[in-house]
Order: sequence, then structure tokens, then C-alpha cells
Amino acid sequence: MPYIGGEGESDIRWDNWVYGLATRDGVVVTDPVFLEAALLSWYDANTFQSVSLPVYQLTTAAQDADGVPYTHFGLAGEDGSWYTGLVYSGLVCVSEYGALVLTLEGDMVMVAPDGQERFRWPAGQIPLPDFHPTPWITREVRGPWMCYVAGWNDDGSPDNLYVDLRTGQVQAQTPADYPPDPVIESNVGYFPGGQFVLAGEDITIRMDTGGTYTFSVPVSSNYPIFNGELILFNRSAGRVTVTNLNGEVQFTRTDGPLSLVIQMNQQSPALFARYPDTGDSLTVEQIVLDREGRDLLRCQGYALQYGDRILYASEAYYHLCDLEGNDLLRIPRLSG
Repeated sequence: MPYIGGEGESDIRWDNWVYGLATRDGVVVTDPVFLEAALLSWYDANTFQSVSLPVYQLTTAAQDADGVPYTHFGLAGEDGSWYTGLVYSGLVCVSEYGALVLTLEGDMVMVAPDGQERFRWPAGQIPLPDFHPTPWITREVRGPWMCYVAGWNDDGSPDNLYVDLRTGQVQAQTPADYPPDPVIESNVGYFPGGQFVLAGEDITIRMDTGGTYTFSVPVSSNYPIFNGELILFNRSAGRVTVTNLNGEVQFTRTDGPLSLVIQMNQQSPALFARYPDTGDSLTVEQIVLDREGRDLLRCQGYALQYGDRILYASEAYYHLCDLEGNDLLRIPRLSG
């Protein structure tokens, strides 16, 4: 998994970390040479959540023969069993079947979650007319298919091509197994794992796995934020109430709204976070709370949660810690 090992040159002090890779126990595997080290993910429209692939995208910078900087990246298994090298220049799409990427030579390759190639289209033979890595609006992933907008018809409708991400087959007709549009009911809110309805002072929650819960929401509550078995209600005047699915209050606070720590995968429910006022527009500080509402650690910038591990920077160190705040790896911070 990643660890923070340094930072680049920037006036912005929370978004320029440099990453290396370490074991989950804090043993360093690589030097901190990556500008980005994040698990690939895609949005599942049927479950209304982002889903992580067990594959890291490891990005670094280089210069061409003319001294022009560019970024390139490699892919690596989350378990460390394989690595492609820094051979890719663009990410086309991600699905449960892997990542469709562009090589530095212009080939388009589908890399499976185990690192094996599913198919490869050589540069100049990519069967997607006028393809460019951006904009993303030209493609959408559903199930095993990528829908690519090859152009627009006279009536304004899209001229679609469908790429089977398992085999590389391309067809113009909508595939028989192409997932339909998700059914979205009016006046219903959706969250990963279920849906809810607000009616007056009551909320009714229906879980995808079964179970229905109804209770009265806290007074003056904003939109509920679902987080595993807990529900976060930010209220007026800086008040916060967190309940379980039965509406039983788990904790309250009165020192400002809470959010969730940024999750880099979905292996564990998120911790909570609040933002003290630093009085400095170039500095973001975050206080991370445990799931019982107690202050756990203070960081500069944003903490990143990888399941049961947290990455963050304090004033003097970069940390990799567990969900109790115990350091597994701590590296002195040379700048800042």
C-alpha cells in the first residue's frame, strides 16, 4: 500500500505528496518516487457507489528529448504480485474486468486484475473512430461493456459502439447482456447498500440485503450521510448527531459539521473528519475522529483511508497508522 514519503514544490500544502509503497505492517518496499499511488476504481450505476479494483496506478514524471515534461504510469497488483513498469500514458476506462490503457507507443491494452493482457490493439489499428483519452463523456462502462460515442446522428442521438472488455470485440448493436439503466424512484435517496425516503420528520431506510428501519430524524438536520451501520446528520449551529440504523444516537458533537475521511477502497467503514479554522487559506488541517466520535489525530491536508490503515501528514512527520492512531511507519518531514 502507499505511504507518504515527501512532497513536491508547491504553495498549496495538502495536495502535492510524493508516495512510495510499503507493506500493511509498515515495511518500506519502494522509495517515494510516485506522484500518485491510488487504487483504480469505477462507478457502479446499479449500486450507486464507487468500486475499487485491486490494482494500483503508479504515476511519475519524466521529460521527453526536448525537455518537455510528461507523466506516465504503471499498474501493480494490490498484493504486490505483479508490476507492469512505467509503460502507459493514458487511462481509457476501468471495470471489474481490468483497466483499458494506452501505452507510450500508442497501443491500447486491456490489463486484467491479475496483470495479464486480455487483448491489445496496435497503434493505428484502434477500432474506435476519432478516439482521444479525453473527454470522458465519450465513454461509459456498464458490466463487461464500454459504450463509446463514435459520433452523433442527424437527430442528435449518439452513434454508439460497444466494446466487450473481456475479449476486445466491438459491435454497433446494443449487446443482449448490456445492463439496463438503473431504476431511480422519485423522492428516493440512494446510498451504497440501500435507499431511503424522507417524509416529514421521519426517515425510512431500506437495505439491499433486507431490513427496513424507520425513525424520526434529529431536528434541523441536513441530508443524511450513510457510513456503514452509522448515519451522520449535520445540523444547524454546528451541531452533529450520529445514529445507527435504528435511530439510536451513538454520539453528538457541537463543534462544527463532520464529513467522512477520504476512502481509497471500501474495505472498512470510514472514520469521521472535521476542519478547524486555521486562518490560513494555503493550509488545510483536518482532525480525524474514530467511529465513536472521539478526536483521534490531527493532520495537515487530508487523511486518506485504505481499509484499516490511514495515511496522513502531521507538522513534523508522515504517518501510516492503524484505525486507533498507532503508527506503523513514521517518516520525518524535511520540508514544512
